[in-house]
Amino acid sequence: MKATDSHSLNRVVWFFLIVSVLFGGSEAIPQGRIMDLSDLGKEANLSDPRISPDGSETVLVVSRANYEDNRFENQLVLVDIGTDQTRILTHHRPRVRHPRWSPSGDRIAFLDQKDVKEKSQVHVLLMRGGEAKRITEVEREVKFFTWRPGGKELAFVMMSTRSASPPRDGPMVDT
Repeated sequence: MKATDSHSLNRVVWFFLIVSVLFGGSEAIPQGRIMDLSDLGKEANLSDPRISPDGSETVLVVSRANYEDNRFENQLVLVDIGTDQTRILTHHRPRVRHPRWSPSGDRIAFLDQKDVKEKSQVHVLLMRGGEAKRITEVEREVKFFTWRPGGKELAFVMMSTRSASPPRDGPMVDT
């Protein structure tokens, strides 16, 4: 491992420790006190961190329990690695997940669905500001996606209504 790789790895480890304290430790339970049910609402789960192409920022999913609606609510949060400043990128999108930077770093694509009855679709958020734009309109749920290297297109995988195994006489081909 090169010295620069080790330095980058150390910064990422410190970054996640800081984010954990920022999102989970601000109302920490004092030592000697027994944890109760109200403390669970202060917990946050961090997942799917993605470092920007230039290495200066990270986007991640922060998930908290909403006990009134009996669900978890997610937010995409942007963290500046150099300053540890955080910014919530998505509001009122409790099912947001799977953030991915565009190759140029000027956009973040993610999966979202308005409610449990709607299928997940791909949305794109410009990093200079504004609302996210839904870019897929498919009747089946989008499961995964990735940016093409040029950053102008995305490829995605959606659920199929067909059997997962091909027929015995050869592969399935849509014509």
